[in-house]
Amino acid sequence: MALPQFIKLPGHYVFDYKPMYYDARKEEREKKEKEVKRELGIEQEEEYKPDIKGRFKSKIAFSRHKQRTSNLTLILIAVSLGTMAYLFFYTDTLSMLTGIFVK
Repeated sequence: MALPQFIKLPGHYVFDYKPMYYDARKEEREKKEKEVKRELGIEQEEEYKPDIKGRFKSKIAFSRHKQRTSNLTLILIAVSLGTMAYLFFYTDTLSMLTGIFVK
């Protein structure tokens, strides 16, 4: 007789890891093949140039925008708390509130 299962146990995790292998001889062979093909004019292939600089610029701009908005929010909170403290301590708000609640 099986006991009822009140807690659902998680299953096993499957990882799709493919290790990278670096073959220096293959790299050198492919480099020489490209040079020979380029010299003979057989294949005119543009080399891949990663656009790392462009991607970093957008991330930097986003982080700067995020920092500016958080600073602006912090300033807004500080000004509103300061205004409330001033109204509470330096005006008759305290006596007015105590008069309302005491009656």
